[in-house]
Amino acid sequence: MRILITGFDPFGKDLINPSFQAVSGLSSTINNTHIDKLELPTEYMRAAQVLLNTLKTHDYSHVILVGQAAGRSDITLERYALNVMNSTNGDNVHYKPNNETILKDTPHAYETSLNVEQLVQTLQKADIPASISYHAGTFVCNSTYYHLLDHIKASSTQGLFVHIPIVESQRAQHKDDIPFLQLEVITKALELMITTLTTK
Repeated sequence: MRILITGFDPFGKDLINPSFQAVSGLSSTINNTHIDKLELPTEYMRAAQVLLNTLKTHDYSHVILVGQAAGRSDITLERYALNVMNSTNGDNVHYKPNNETILKDTPHAYETSLNVEQLVQTLQKADIPASISYHAGTFVCNSTYYHLLDHIKASSTQGLFVHIPIVESQRAQHKDDIPFLQLEVITKALELMITTLTTK
């Protein structure tokens, strides 16, 4: 069994992106499953391209995408990816889609086939704040998630997007009262989810 887990590079005013930092802290093997780690660019077009090219290299049982959502207080598992991209600030190459369709002649939304309730319960039992989210936004995170779920819809591969809060070292770039989690807690959450997914 083999799993691909991805994070993003830094974006905007943040000097780091804890999504890939947390991914990088994972072991290369978890529960006898090989873990491939990939950093994606925070760019609408290239993120999907890099991801889909990587998916051609191996037969993955699961693909977990991880992204930062500043302002969230817990780890949120995204149930849906929406077929829309919209941004007022633009991505890392200043692309600003205005309510554009991601893929033509495809559904308005895709739903992950994974049991997000079970995964959230696993995290909560470990005293890690977690919840289900029903909206992944309209930025690069959602766009990449939509491309993933469209790509794997006819395969046995299962996909999920996980949004995480900022970490403590980023607080200087944000408001003083913004929620945060320790990086080690985020990495532990990802490890627990992978262990749950690979336990039969």
